[in-house]
Amino acid sequence: MTANVISDCDARAQPDLRDPDVIAGQVRLHSDAAGVVSIRDLRFPVSLSIEVTAGHCIVSQRGFARTLRSRVARVVPALEPVSLVLIDSVTLALIQIDALPIPKAPGGFAGLGDRADWVADDARERKPLTAALSLAVFMAPHADWRLATACRPLGLDETGTVSRRLLCEGESFREIVMTYRLTRLALDLMATGSMQVPAFYGFRDRCHLENAVYDRFGLPVSALARLASTGIA
Repeated sequence: MTANVISDCDARAQPDLRDPDVIAGQVRLHSDAAGVVSIRDLRFPVSLSIEVTAGHCIVSQRGFARTLRSRVARVVPALEPVSLVLIDSVTLALIQIDALPIPKAPGGFAGLGDRADWVADDARERKPLTAALSLAVFMAPHADWRLATACRPLGLDETGTVSRRLLCEGESFREIVMTYRLTRLALDLMATGSMQVPAFYGFRDRCHLENAVYDRFGLPVSALARLASTGIA
């Protein structure tokens, strides 16, 4: 994946919801294995649509599971957990979207904005600091993300302010950093079939990285890498 990585993040506590191109084009996934491949607890710093182009998969969001078949898509709002179950041979694309809701175009994919009130609920508006931090970590997972160093890139003056505001938003600094470092790693693997060195994602060695990936997503690094199709188009 060719996201523009920046070491001195310029995210602010009130993010512009028109995010930079975190995913430049499409990340295409393909599973040709007989059986089921499950990826749990994916969380993205921007809103995406999941568009199935062949086969079918199950998308679990907000306590509900929906089956997406060919030529059907589903919006995944930023910051919200989503799990995917890829069944037999399936091809799908992850595409960044800039605004919610997304209208259905004539002859296009169905399922985008089938409930406008659901789709328009952007968690970034309710959790601006969480949104800013998650995007900053995703764009620079290798940075020294500690409370003592996070104030300046987030545009805040005091370390305690970060903790208090995240607490008000119901989030944890440590959990956000781990989540979006792993999200970046997962997207790199699924987009290109490869990854940077462990230190790029904030891990001191390959063993700790692989354990964290399996604990989070329920799949080993090698399985995520095998999902890469043609990468970004």
